[in-house]
Amino acid sequence: MIQRVIIFGAQTYFGISLCERLLEEGIEVKAVLFDRGTSETRDLVEDRLLYIGRNALLEINDSYYRESEEDRDVDFIIFCGEEDHHDEFELLQDSIKTANHLNSRFLYINSHHVHNEYQELVEILKEHSILILPTIYGASLSRSNKINKALIQYLKNEKQEIVIEDHVLPIKDAVEATYNLLENVESKFYTFSMKKDLNPENSLPIRFVEDKQNLNKKIKGLCTIEVESSISIEEGLQKQISDLKKENKNED
Repeated sequence: MIQRVIIFGAQTYFGISLCERLLEEGIEVKAVLFDRGTSETRDLVEDRLLYIGRNALLEINDSYYRESEEDRDVDFIIFCGEEDHHDEFELLQDSIKTANHLNSRFLYINSHHVHNEYQELVEILKEHSILILPTIYGASLSRSNKINKALIQYLKNEKQEIVIEDHVLPIKDAVEATYNLLENVESKFYTFSMKKDLNPENSLPIRFVEDKQNLNKKIKGLCTIEVESSISIEEGLQKQISDLKKENKNED
């Protein structure tokens, strides 16, 4: 049973969402926040931290990790990466050293867009595990997210279709699937997939672009976990569009 977790990169959209989910289960979380990102991203993180910051189970390490006596009993160390940052390998190596020092299980999480560098990751991670996420979407998401970019182009009539990549998953479902995975991490590589059948009466012109670098062909021994989504793609994107319109209205 998992009782304490350290999350490196807790300032990421996925990282802070995972923190919230673990806290809901009564799990102690040490959140290590790296000082990076745009002012928009920092504002989003600060808002979320204000919401959860009074939780007695949450400890925050700003900018770098500081070991405490409680960490000797840590059950899992997680590193949440960012696809737009190619300079995080040094931070990743430091977190792996921490996991080895504390004799803890370790899981590296990042988007499937980084799988071109997976050979380098394998060398760094050695016996530890990797979770390669689909493109994530959901509330409180930065406009730089690939889904939001596609929706904004559609709303501005720059594109007649909403072009999204083959692998997508709502943040709530991705976090829930990750939480369920933690107790059963055995394989080296994991990824999530979601059924993407579209409603014929769908009001949104959605077009999927297949992943040219098929993960199953690229990565040997990849364990694909099918996730039952709590919301259809159409409903999820409609809600995302509604949120974007509200943001635009507030800015005007």
